[in-house]
This record gives sequence, C-alpha cells and structure tokens, in this order.
Amino acid sequence: KVTRDRYMLNLSEKFPVFGFETNFGYPTKKHFAALEKYGATVHHRKSFAPVRKILERGITYNINEPA
Repeated sequence: KVTRDRYMLNLSEKFPVFGFETNFGYPTKKHFAALEKYGATVHHRKSFAPVRKILERGITYNINEPA
C-alpha cells in the first residue's frame, strides 16, 4: 500500500487535474470529471470500465495541452 500511495503522489505532480493525491486508487467525482474532460493517461488502468469507455471514444490526455 505504501508503494502505491507514493506512486499516486508522484502521478499527482505530473497530472494535477486528476486529483491522484486524494484518490489513492479509488476514483473520486473529481477524478471521473477530469477523465471526461481531459481523457485517460497511459497510467490509467485500461481494464477499468470507465477508463475503457473513455479510450473507446478516443479521448486521451495530452500532457502538452494546458489544463
């Protein structure tokens, strides 16, 4: 668990719009809203149904675009 928590904190620095620092693997409303608005990153689990649906719609997060 400690390793995953550190990983999530690291992701939160790279992708602040998703609120990784507060969800620790359990998506929040803010996280789902960010997925809808910005798309999924390469770090999102593609096997998770909400992420899979976002990817099927072709919405992927572009780190070069401002949030």
